[in-house]
Amino acid sequence: MKRLYRLHVIAALAASAGAPACYAGTPLDEAGLLAEVRATRARPVARSTTNVDLGAPLTERSAIAVADALNLDLRAARSEVPIAKALTVEAQTWRNPELRYSGDTGGELSQYERALYAVSLYPPNPVEHPRRVAAADAELPVAEAKVEEVAWTLRRDVRIAFVRVAHARAREGLAVDLVTQRGRRVELLRTGTAGGYGDPLELTRAELALLDAKELALRSQEHGRMTRTDLARILGLSSDEDLRLADASDALACTAPAADTKALEDTAIAQLPSIRVARLAYARADAQLRAEYGRRMPWVQVLQVGWDSSPIAGRSSWRVGGAVDVPIFTWNGGKLASARANLEKRRLDYARALTSALADAGMSLRRWKDLHARYERLVRETRPALEAAQRAAARAVTSGRQPELFLLDIEERKIALQGLIVDASLACREAAIGAAHAAGPTP
Repeated sequence: MKRLYRLHVIAALAASAGAPACYAGTPLDEAGLLAEVRATRARPVARSTTNVDLGAPLTERSAIAVADALNLDLRAARSEVPIAKALTVEAQTWRNPELRYSGDTGGELSQYERALYAVSLYPPNPVEHPRRVAAADAELPVAEAKVEEVAWTLRRDVRIAFVRVAHARAREGLAVDLVTQRGRRVELLRTGTAGGYGDPLELTRAELALLDAKELALRSQEHGRMTRTDLARILGLSSDEDLRLADASDALACTAPAADTKALEDTAIAQLPSIRVARLAYARADAQLRAEYGRRMPWVQVLQVGWDSSPIAGRSSWRVGGAVDVPIFTWNGGKLASARANLEKRRLDYARALTSALADAGMSLRRWKDLHARYERLVRETRPALEAAQRAAARAVTSGRQPELFLLDIEERKIALQGLIVDASLACREAAIGAAHAAGPTP
């Protein structure tokens, strides 16, 4: 009898003992992450990581590929996808059964009068369970659409940052040209002043203007470094050290708008990731509401099958029991109200996404058209007139009718005009990129 009692105790302990916790925790490896971030520079990054040779000059296309592999915002968005997949696995899982034991020793620890062994099962609600799985399934397309949305916005940001680097380069070149031009003016005036026929006051003004031009060149260089730093940050690099860009002279090309507003709006509604996210979020909220309605159905909470043994009395028997939820005090009203409110919020989010898409499409196209028209006026009207004036001034200087300083005045105005054209080209290019982003990815 004593041995049999011990067997009962061992069985009870085995039934109640859970699996040991095998996860000891993963502390944040701050030093390792810092070393990893510091290593994400242009030269050390392996080609196998980005599929782009960062030792070679970077083009706009390859810059997008680098950002796709290294940008932490995009990588964080992608990490949400396996989390969404895990929700489906969790929703599909049944609750584990329970093994139960209870015994009556009758006051003597060395023997027992009665023991009960039972298995408890928790069957899922046949209405609520598949709806809960459907609601979990709806999480995955939302997570994938958010990845697409982040990637699409990142593509726009990379293109704009790349164009701004090209613009800064052009501005640096113009600043150098201005320094050279004003340096020539100072040399001519110094020669004239030394010969006794120049104006010292005009020489002083020219020297001050040269200092201004040199300061402008320094600011242009600093702005160029800032644009390179911004590009490296968007790409996911911790430094722009060793980051080399290919010839990007065509990056500032100001193309003419090709689509009308209605076509751009239709394209945006069909393809824009933000609208797709809002649409899928509504579908997810609807599935969640259906799941909450399914929980209102009364169902068996637990089924229990057991073996009741009484050795002293000399009898044993099977025992069967269960429990059914009786919805008297609650019909899941609170969660239903919350789910309905969430569904309405998602409906409004979708309407807001549509409104934003239509507004952005129309505004971006109008802005593109206006800036392209301004660029065209500068290129087709102002620049030819100034070039004609420059040629006339050159002829006048050659014939001796005008001093060389007269030609330098025209050339400085041409440099200023070229700066306006470069700025207008940047604005037009950014507007074109914005319009492309407002339309959404091409299927």
